[in-house]
Amino acid sequence: MTRSRRQLSIWLALLAMLQGCASYEGAPNRAWFPAATTAAKSRTPGRVALIVPPQVQISVSPVGELLKLQVGAIAEQAMRAALDDGFESGAPQVYGALPATGGQSATLVIDAVRFEHRERTVWFVWVPPLSQLVQYEASTTLAFDVTLFDARGGLVWTRTYDDAGRLVWTTTSADSTPLPKDIGRVAHESAWRLGQRASRDLREWMDAERMRRRSL
Repeated sequence: MTRSRRQLSIWLALLAMLQGCASYEGAPNRAWFPAATTAAKSRTPGRVALIVPPQVQISVSPVGELLKLQVGAIAEQAMRAALDDGFESGAPQVYGALPATGGQSATLVIDAVRFEHRERTVWFVWVPPLSQLVQYEASTTLAFDVTLFDARGGLVWTRTYDDAGRLVWTTTSADSTPLPKDIGRVAHESAWRLGQRASRDLREWMDAERMRRRSL
């Protein structure tokens, strides 16, 4: 085999490997969420009702031509995993209106989920006769709008949580679409961090409420 043919075989193999995940459809994958981080004895007493409106649950964010990321479903699973991790009685899914008082310590609503994806070229190398080798960088931002209600249905707060992700990849193709599974993994990692932040804020509010009731 000549040197040029050997190089061609190597680059074709690389291209096939880089494009091997094109069938990924952006569905939630709980295996990409870290394991539970809160010891059982440290979990907050109580149960949190989690509401994800249908229009949020089915929201999808397209990335390139190959990937339609199911950001609403990913957000729901990340938030439920975080609440199940942080509260003794977990977070059952609630559909429709706010639950009647009794049973839940608070209700958390995911009002909206947004995902942004930006790309830039890091470097470019001309590789004759194979045209080019390009490294790209993708920056992502995932945001949750969240509303908290107390056990009686009273508004406590509305907040926005956002998290940035980053992905770098190299390809022989001029098409800068990143590996779909890698974008999905980055989105899951951001969703997990956002769920943890929201859960932590909720637990701190519940702890403060218990202390305030004792002082009265």
